[in-house]
Amino acid sequence: MEIAVNGYFLNVHHTGSGQYAYHLLRALEKRSGDLRLTVHVPYFSRNTMRPVGGIRARAPLAGLLGAGNLAKLWWEQATWPRQTAKLGEGVVGHVPYFAPPHYH
Repeated sequence: MEIAVNGYFLNVHHTGSGQYAYHLLRALEKRSGDLRLTVHVPYFSRNTMRPVGGIRARAPLAGLLGAGNLAKLWWEQATWPRQTAKLGEGVVGHVPYFAPPHYH
């Protein structure tokens, strides 16, 4: 099984969402079996993402919207869902905070 996790808050260590995402990934990484984890982060936070063990991270190479509220909205509603969809069927997408895409 593959789980794609939205890692938007992994670079914000002092928030509840950041702590939850970090500890969730640490716990899932320790799980044995055929579980594969992929963390997806926005281009504007890829250099500050808090590393989580051996979990690989994917980030778009560039973005046109900067790093403000519009960029965050575009990440949550368009970019992340598209990245997850590219992984194919059978991949579970998880948003560890209250802003999952409006559509699927």
